[in-house]
Amino acid sequence: MRVRRHRRDNRTNLRLPSKEQDGARLRTNTLFCEVWGQAWRWVVSPSRDVWRIPRLSWHDSTGALIASNDDYSTDPANAFLETFGLAPPSELESALFRSLAPGAYTVILRGVGGVGVGLVEVYDADLVVNGHAGDSRLANISTRGEVGAGDDVMIGGFIVGGSDRAQMVIRGLGPSLVSNVSSAVLPNPKLGLYNGDGTEIASNDNWQELQAKEIEATGLAPTDPLESAIDVSVSPGNYTAILSGVDGGTGIGLVEVYNIP
Repeated sequence: MRVRRHRRDNRTNLRLPSKEQDGARLRTNTLFCEVWGQAWRWVVSPSRDVWRIPRLSWHDSTGALIASNDDYSTDPANAFLETFGLAPPSELESALFRSLAPGAYTVILRGVGGVGVGLVEVYDADLVVNGHAGDSRLANISTRGEVGAGDDVMIGGFIVGGSDRAQMVIRGLGPSLVSNVSSAVLPNPKLGLYNGDGTEIASNDNWQELQAKEIEATGLAPTDPLESAIDVSVSPGNYTAILSGVDGGTGIGLVEVYNIP
């Protein structure tokens, strides 16, 4: 997956609700960043979840553990988290603050002694501390997990900050994951994009049906015609991407969000 250059001040926070069902279906969130001269300060936090104790672990592209905790107060940067209002609501919840070099990173959220619904959030700490973006940008974020029937969908939220519109590509994958997961994949994913008012502003079932040329031009075309993609220009605000299965289909799916320069 390629790292892409981004406009500055476009994204301030991304949220990825998670539902862990068992060890084989952990929700993993993959983060990509690009740096123009200095490391990026990141805060990753699972919050407002129904797990009694969520545990967060942060890994680099080789799989090596960077940091983990199940209590944000044990993080060396806990004073920073509290000072700038990024500490989770509960002391039993997790948060990590780190400066990162360019590359790909994976965050894994687990329940300590239980399963349930959780939320992973990623903040650009330069925006929080300085009020403006630094020399680094988030390239894209993705989350992989189980998509169930009915309301048991996968949700990926993002916030576009600043004053400029942002060109986004959101993808919903399933069939192309078959070689990467041991569980059944989502056979025919459907993607919907909603604004902060809950209004659907775009949707797609099969990516080649509506915006094939636009999607191909970005270099982000899914490899399977049954997978979904949306190319859309959005104004600053809150947005939610919802991945579900056509005709009640279930299985492992992947939601990806890209900001296109």
